Amino acid sequence: MKTDDILNIDADKEEGKRTLNKFLWKIKPLKTKAMKQGIPPKAEYLPLELIETAIHGLCSHYGYRTQGIGSYFNSDMFQFYTTCVMDEKRQWLGNVYGKTLWEIEAKTLIKIYGLILEQKGRENENS
Repeated sequence: MKTDDILNIDADKEEGKRTLNKFLWKIKPLKTKAMKQGIPPKAEYLPLELIETAIHGLCSHYGYRTQGIGSYFNSDMFQFYTTCVMDEKRQWLGNVYGKTLWEIEAKTLIKIYGLILEQKGRENENS
């Protein structure tokens, strides 16, 4: 499954949220932190605070940034949150959408991790 496919998972449904959580466990820095905190791999959902910590660490190390979490409303009804992912030069790399803060942070981490893997793939091709 490609990063964009994962980002389009509907976490409104329990199955979608479980799928996102499963992909989060594939992000090595997050998995390492979770295991150090004693969170078992079969845990219901990784804590939001842990996901945020992983985002901060990857952003600091690789130069990615997020810009604001905004709420989108239609006819005074909440629809979703959105955030933007940028590189260190503040160039836009994409938006992430979610209906809960957990979902948007999980998808933001997956987006950033996908960008890192993409960058490493290009570096390996040029070596």
